[in-house]
Amino acid sequence: MEENADSPIPISWAWKTGFYILMLFLVASVVYSLLCGAFELANHLAAVITGIATVALVYATNQSVSLSKNLIEENKRARREAKQRRERDRERELEALRRGLLYEIQAGDDLEFFNENGVGTGKELRKPAPTTIYEQNTDRIGRLTDCEISAIVEYYSLVQKFEDQLYLRNETDRGSVFNTVITPAKIHSAEEKAVDAIKTQLEATDDQ
Repeated sequence: MEENADSPIPISWAWKTGFYILMLFLVASVVYSLLCGAFELANHLAAVITGIATVALVYATNQSVSLSKNLIEENKRARREAKQRRERDRERELEALRRGLLYEIQAGDDLEFFNENGVGTGKELRKPAPTTIYEQNTDRIGRLTDCEISAIVEYYSLVQKFEDQLYLRNETDRGSVFNTVITPAKIHSAEEKAVDAIKTQLEATDDQ
């Protein structure tokens, strides 16, 4: 029987109250029968009380087991939902990281000041490509795929080495024309690999 939501007293409470009243009545009847010498009647009433108590105990046990199962299922469902939320948050964070790195890698336009052999001019050139997003997220790069990590780290490593070469040239003042070991061609090749790796993963994520 379903509980009536409009009733000021829940039906379950009414059943419990009725049960307690019945048990008190039966116990009182047993005591009264004993006082009156009606021992056979007292024995019958005691058996009834025992049977009712047994049924009530079985019912209470089943209710407790059912409640425990419901609590276990609710806890499992809550853990699943929390895990799904964490996974969604993680995917959103990784997507934002990928798009940020993609934007930064494709923004390395200062390399156009150097020809394919790495010959360039201009002492003021100290930062051939931006690296801020990468440097601020080095602890999160490891959460990307192996292919992305390899390509991204290779690109930024070449950019850093290229920048070190420019710094060395500026500090030693070797003139306005100079050659570099790490050439823009190598960096452009690494850039294409990094961009492809990131875009491939972004497309795979969008398809899910």
